[in-house]
Amino acid sequence: EGNFLRAMLLTLVKLGFLAALGIGCATFLSFPVAFLASFTIFAAGSIGPYLASSLEYYVPPEVSTLDWTDAGAVIAWVFQSLVRAIATGMVSALRAFGEHAPSRNLVDGLVIPWRSVVGGVLQLGLAWSGAALGVGWLVLRRRQLAIYSGRG
Repeated sequence: EGNFLRAMLLTLVKLGFLAALGIGCATFLSFPVAFLASFTIFAAGSIGPYLASSLEYYVPPEVSTLDWTDAGAVIAWVFQSLVRAIATGMVSALRAFGEHAPSRNLVDGLVIPWRSVVGGVLQLGLAWSGAALGVGWLVLRRRQLAIYSGRG
């Protein structure tokens, strides 16, 4: 039951981050856009470890081997380089969300150490959630929600 408790704590921290991200986004975006932003971060963070391993094999050709007279090869190289740059940025930004995967360890029967739970709470729970809520607070603080026209 201790391992299950640690897995549920990490899952709760991940859900708390997604909730904080949704609240932060909802301060300056509409509800559907805030929902899609949270869902996109969840999906991108969940596939982060798999994307990191696939990026080892997805390498555009070297610039020195590229035939600059072939427009198709140049366009393909630019596209491949752009895809690799976006995927690398996404992996580096959201790696921690995907690495804290307690359900995988729980299903495989592996021990989830307290060190992983504390790291997840500090990184996802305090730093990332605090940053998302802080941005939301800053935006909401400067936003004019309504003009009061009543008496008194």
